Amino acid sequence: MSNPLISVRGLTKVFGDFTAVNGIDFDVAKGES
Repeated sequence: MSNPLISVRGLTKVFGDFTAVNGIDFDVAKGES
């Protein structure tokens, strides 16, 4: 995939003591939703 509109690296989301997402990477290309 070249030139993603959104690029996320190392995303972590925590709710209190619960880790919902830990260190994910993703790209979103034009036209994806």
